[in-house]
Amino acid sequence: MPDAVLRLPDGVAIEAALVIDLPDKVLIEAISDIADVAGIAKPANIEALAGDQLTRAAISFIKGNSLHGPFIDALPSTNLPPIAVQFLNRAVEVATGTESGLIQL
Repeated sequence: MPDAVLRLPDGVAIEAALVIDLPDKVLIEAISDIADVAGIAKPANIEALAGDQLTRAAISFIKGNSLHGPFIDALPSTNLPPIAVQFLNRAVEVATGTESGLIQL
């Protein structure tokens, strides 16, 4: 059984791993859906944000409201976060192999 620690890329927090490289439309829809269901305010002017501004707003919204799981649930299965998918695939490889130690994505 491998004994390993798998780390996200340097400077990438969990929240960032969930939103980086997702299309703007997908981010806006997921955040809007979560806010509606949870009865909380979505980030101001979220529909007008794009690119890095939208990414930062999404990260703050997810982190500030502890909505990591609900955010993932709100995403369409055809638009999953690339870094998170890479992380999980790598975790399966490590768990089924013999690699050990610190593994940095």
